[in-house]
Order: sequence, then C-alpha cells, then structure tokens
Amino acid sequence: PAQTCRSKFPVRYDIGELVDALYAHCVEQQCNPAKMFVWVCFFCNNQRKWLRPPASVRPPNGIDVFGATLTKIKRMVCVLDDAKEAEYFKRIWTVYEVFRALALEKALGQKLVDIVLLPTALKKFLSSPGESQSVTIDVMQAQATEPEDKELILGELREIADDVNGTVSFRLKKGLGKLVGDRWAGFV
Repeated sequence: PAQTCRSKFPVRYDIGELVDALYAHCVEQQCNPAKMFVWVCFFCNNQRKWLRPPASVRPPNGIDVFGATLTKIKRMVCVLDDAKEAEYFKRIWTVYEVFRALALEKALGQKLVDIVLLPTALKKFLSSPGESQSVTIDVMQAQATEPEDKELILGELREIADDVNGTVSFRLKKGLGKLVGDRWAGFV
C-alpha cells in the first residue's frame, strides 16, 4: 500500500530541492519513495475559507480537518529552507499547524512531526550546526498574506504564545539535532 505524509513548505521553495529533500527523507525513514503520496497542504487546504466562510455556507472547521487528516496519515514533514531563519516559521499558519500537530502527537503518544532541510540548507547547517542553537520562534511576529487571517489566528494563540513558541522551538531544535546525530548530542 502507498504511504502518505503531509508536507508543509512555503511555496517559494525550488520544487527540485523539495523533491530531493522528500526523497532523502523517505529513504532515511525506510519508505519506498515510489509508493509515497505527498499531500502538500498549501495546495490542498483553503485556509482562508476556513477562517471566513460565506454567510450562507458553514465549512468544516479547518483545524478539525487538519487534525483528522494528520491522525489518519500519521506523518507531517516540515521542509525548511534554513535551519536558523526558516521562512517556514515566519508564517503564522505553519507555526499554528506545527503547534497543533505537536499537541496531537502528545495526545496520541506517537511521533507525527519530522523536520527536513532542503539540500542547500542541510549543507549550510552541517557546516556550522552550532549557529542554529539560537533559533527562535515568535508566533506574534509571524506573518499572514491577509492581516485579518493573522488576527483571527492570534485570537486563539495570543494567550498561549509563549507555549506555542517554546513547543515549536524545542521540536525544531530536536529535529535539527537529529540531523547531525550523536556528534552534536548536546545540541538540544
């Protein structure tokens, strides 16, 4: 049977590098890349519709849909363009979804979220992994294409912003530490 993973990445990434990163991740996870189905949420989720449905339509709650999908496919792969200044974590939707995925991961008691670097970012990171120890996530500074989207999401996260930042930062550092293995065991 085909395996499925959910891939999160900002659309400005080079598609060739994205494919290379996902292929390498499949091999590392002992999955058959030829049987891997990747659902790229940027193309599959209409997040704006979730936030602002037409008055006559009540769409499903996007976060419930996200959680149900993630529970079913059991894997979310965060593809980053940089270990320290990832575009990925400058977007409010991706920070929010990673935080929700980590909460679901904890509730289910199984790992759902993987951190992957694009090949150029991985090469840069491996040449100086210590620089990424200072990585920080700040959901309050994260951006959205539409200012109203940001305000709607912050309405839910504002009071727990420190928890969101700490939880997502910790997993990012843990994921980056895994990339360099035992050589940098003290990384996290």
